[in-house]
Amino acid sequence: MISTGSAPTIRLGISTCPNDTFAFHALIEKEVDWRGLNFEIELLDIQQLNDRLFAGDFDVAKASFHAALLLADACVVLPSGSALGFGVGPLLLAARSGQQPQDPNQVTLCPGRHTTAMLLFQIF
Repeated sequence: MISTGSAPTIRLGISTCPNDTFAFHALIEKEVDWRGLNFEIELLDIQQLNDRLFAGDFDVAKASFHAALLLADACVVLPSGSALGFGVGPLLLAARSGQQPQDPNQVTLCPGRHTTAMLLFQIF
């Protein structure tokens, strides 16, 4: 966690995704003027961020689309930073190309209960 002084504090949660760490690098490293604000910045995986958002632990944070839908009445989605589209994931991977699950007891791993990957897996 990064924080300084007694200025107003913004609790910010971002993911460890390279896109996020790149986008927030200057803020994290204080290479930009914080303009009198104080930031408490936490880097977490997406499910941890979702869980912490459900708990109300952040003022601003990244959320998966699934969590954002579930939190729609409690949170505002900003008009920037979204990354969902064809060819950019999430991806469903198999050991061999074209392989379909044959056994209804086969397990599919997802990065978390309220992640976009889980939502898309449930829909499709």
